[in-house]
Amino acid sequence: MSDYEGFAGRVDVRHLLTWCGAIVAGLLIPARWSDRVIGARLRNRELRNPDRILLLANLMEDYLGPAPGADYLTEARSYEYRLAELQWGRVRDLTGRRWPITTTVHGLDQVESGRRDSRGVVLWHMSFGGTGVLPAKMALAREGIEYVHLTRAQHGIGRDTWVAVRMIGPLYTRTEDRYVHERIAIPLDDSLGYMRTLIERLEAGAVLTVMGEESGRRMVAVPFLRGERGFASGSPALAHKTGAVLLPVHAVRTGELEYAVHIESPIDVDYSLPRRQFVTAAINEYAARLGDVIRAHPSDWDGWRKRRDPPTPTER
Repeated sequence: MSDYEGFAGRVDVRHLLTWCGAIVAGLLIPARWSDRVIGARLRNRELRNPDRILLLANLMEDYLGPAPGADYLTEARSYEYRLAELQWGRVRDLTGRRWPITTTVHGLDQVESGRRDSRGVVLWHMSFGGTGVLPAKMALAREGIEYVHLTRAQHGIGRDTWVAVRMIGPLYTRTEDRYVHERIAIPLDDSLGYMRTLIERLEAGAVLTVMGEESGRRMVAVPFLRGERGFASGSPALAHKTGAVLLPVHAVRTGELEYAVHIESPIDVDYSLPRRQFVTAAINEYAARLGDVIRAHPSDWDGWRKRRDPPTPTER
């Protein structure tokens, strides 16, 4: 056994035991104690890393820059609370005690218009709403939208070991699967057979949901916030091939267990452009819109979990 396999095995066992403990807690702890559980999780994180909030606030300022009235410490605290609330909600939902989250959707007419005017609709999700943009998935299903969701085989776990994919992954996706009409997974070997299925679904007029900030086989680097980052080309490439409309989507927390999901106007790019030009233009517009939403709602963006260093200073 290699050192990596041994390390991965220990990580998997620890994560599996954590999930089992969380499920037991979800079964035993009544809903009226949720605030206490969330508070305990936050205190535990602070004990493990006393500078956690300050570091996050500094990171926000690095990426967003100083702004009049900006209070990044408050935004960082709100981010941590929201994440803990969502994680506890997923655990309770996993035990069969449905999560009493309230959702509203703005822009449903964009979906209906897109289905009339194109072969299909690609809902290009921004990373807002935590734990797999679960509030957005809930909201779409509650509005009667049956959608196909593209995901990875290791969704929610980030590793490709047998225990992670076969045992931990299903625990993570079980809550989501109540709301997803069909899940199509990118296989571990990155083979492209799933692309034919996606094209068939879109050509039949389906609504496809895709995460816009995940990595992919082909990445396009564009200006983003105060720096530059790469975005996967898959969503705009699919739209260009099938004629599907591209609709950015994000969810923001509006109150305790309350989320508003916003379906934006279509990405405005000429479909007659060559594929590469279309993809680059679409990603540029998506990145610009994403930056605007992050500036307006910094505590709701889940991308901070993947940002550890200041941005590459291409736009300072």
